[in-house]
Amino acid sequence: MPAFSLNTPRLLLALLAALLISGCTEPVSMSNYEQIESGMTEAQVYDILGEPDTADSIDLGGFSGTLASWESRDAMITIQIFNGEVWGKQYSTKQASN
Repeated sequence: MPAFSLNTPRLLLALLAALLISGCTEPVSMSNYEQIESGMTEAQVYDILGEPDTADSIDLGGFSGTLASWESRDAMITIQIFNGEVWGKQYSTKQASN
């Protein structure tokens, strides 16, 4: 009896599709937003949300700040980072255009 049956390619294809789908989660979600807390480091935020879509930084006299944003089709997360730590955050939904 063969080790693989005719259904094996279908099973492998289904497993591959499941892996691809599970690896493509949307970083801009309320559950990810709620994980971000004041005092977290910039690296911790990036571990949760990935690299931002936009980031503007300033370094002035020993102080540094970054305003980073992550966008999806439906929402946006904005994080304010001051001296390497989360200082503020905002979650906003986008209005559907008619």
